[in-house]
Amino acid sequence: MNPLSGDLFADIAAKGKDIELPKLSAYSLRYAGYGITKGRLTLDVKYHVEHGKLEGRNRIFLDQLTFGEHVDGPDVTKLPVLFAVNLLKNSKGEIDLELPISGSLDDPQFEVGALVAQVVSNLFKKALTNPFSLLTAAVGGSAGAATGGDDLAFVDFDPGSDEIPAPGVKKLDAVAKALLDRPAIRIEIVPGWDPAKDGEALKRTALLGRLKEAKRATLGKDAPPAQAIALDPAEYARFLKGAYGQVAPPAPPKDEAAKPSKGAAAQEPSRDEMEAFLLERIPVGEEDFRALAARRAERVKGYLIAQGHLPAERVRVAGTASAKAGRVDLALD
Repeated sequence: MNPLSGDLFADIAAKGKDIELPKLSAYSLRYAGYGITKGRLTLDVKYHVEHGKLEGRNRIFLDQLTFGEHVDGPDVTKLPVLFAVNLLKNSKGEIDLELPISGSLDDPQFEVGALVAQVVSNLFKKALTNPFSLLTAAVGGSAGAATGGDDLAFVDFDPGSDEIPAPGVKKLDAVAKALLDRPAIRIEIVPGWDPAKDGEALKRTALLGRLKEAKRATLGKDAPPAQAIALDPAEYARFLKGAYGQVAPPAPPKDEAAKPSKGAAAQEPSRDEMEAFLLERIPVGEEDFRALAARRAERVKGYLIAQGHLPAERVRVAGTASAKAGRVDLALD
């Protein structure tokens, strides 16, 4: 280090091991609103100053950090301190952080302490705005790697379906893996539906079920359940025509000129026209959407518990549902 040089140069490294955290309780109480009753700190820092630029690395390891009761004060942050700490603390009670900082000494507002405080503040803000990214980063990013960078905060479903698709399975595996190492964090499942896409799919499912029931009626008393019956293209067309004929008798011509001539067959509607006619008359209401959303939520909950091995008490379904998208949203607390 050369503090007397016109162009300050410094290359400093320092380490501290097993520092008792309760000694820092006064600072924690003032700014975080919680005193520290237990824990140890191991610190490994390195600061490099050259050409007016500071580059710093702060490796912080906290072991068994335990807070006391919350106390309000004028300097106490409104950020979710406990939630962020629980996101960062693994099943062994350890928090391992790498907090880089950088700045310019030419900035009149430059202050190392302020830079560190800003980095910590950003960490807490991230816990509030994007907790899943903080969760996966805390376990080295490996938990989120399987999703290809996709957001872990929701699982998309195919229209009208409650089956978890393959991309959703990867997301849930990643979330469960991360949460298994964060025992203080719970997950809430908020189900949803898309009125347009899910509505169309539900109608088509209902129509297919009606046609399968029609075929089942022709198979006799030993016929399998309707859901187990398959329809080949020819059968689908035949039973579709039958269903159409039951509800759509041919309308009389508007005038004599419109009447078909003798021997001429009335033009039959196409398959698409018959489908559209029948689908339009299949009612799908909010009760159907809510039932679909509930099934999706239960699928996700069951997967996280059975395949993800999360304790049932850490997984809950929200009492409300969303009519914005055909997916299940995930929230941490």
